[in-house]
Amino acid sequence: NLDGFTLSATIADNKIQVYERGNDVIFLYEGDIVAPAECNDLFGSSEYAAEIILENFDTRNVTTMRNMFEGCSALTTLDLSNFNTANVTEMWHAFSNCDNLRTVNISNFDTSNVTDMRNMFSYCYSLTTIYGGDWIKSNALISTDMFKNCTSLVEVTFGEGSVLQSIGFETFRGCTSLLSVAFPDSITSIGESAFRNCTSF
Repeated sequence: NLDGFTLSATIADNKIQVYERGNDVIFLYEGDIVAPAECNDLFGSSEYAAEIILENFDTRNVTTMRNMFEGCSALTTLDLSNFNTANVTEMWHAFSNCDNLRTVNISNFDTSNVTDMRNMFSYCYSLTTIYGGDWIKSNALISTDMFKNCTSLVEVTFGEGSVLQSIGFETFRGCTSLLSVAFPDSITSIGESAFRNCTSF
């Protein structure tokens, strides 16, 4: 919804349009854009971006997503259901410090090659829902501090197709609203202080 927004800039041969309304910013992609292999900090610290629409963002060649959306504090929802992450190896801090992010759709994420997801959602204070399906498809552990201080997160469910084996150190620390976590049968170990200060758990 661009009501009240004004086109302020275009990027990448006019395929990326930037709309502004006061301190709110929307990045709108027109047509298909092939993402670079390294998407580290691509939208990081875009603190006034109220909406980022990535429907035609081709991520088949992406290998790293470090800090990709970190600090996008104005975002409330993010739909990445079209992302192809089959070649991605790093996702650490990808969404951390998105203070107002309530829902994120990563339902088609393939993490079979990901080795580092630490702090992926840390300090997402408003996060209540992650549409993830079987997105944990590797046997790697859920990394250190992955959901740290997600104080609005109530429930976490890993799909039946998940082969997750380990929960890392302080993964859910400070998730004060967390009531339940449904682990897959593949879990063999839970790290130290994984649920520290989860006062509702």
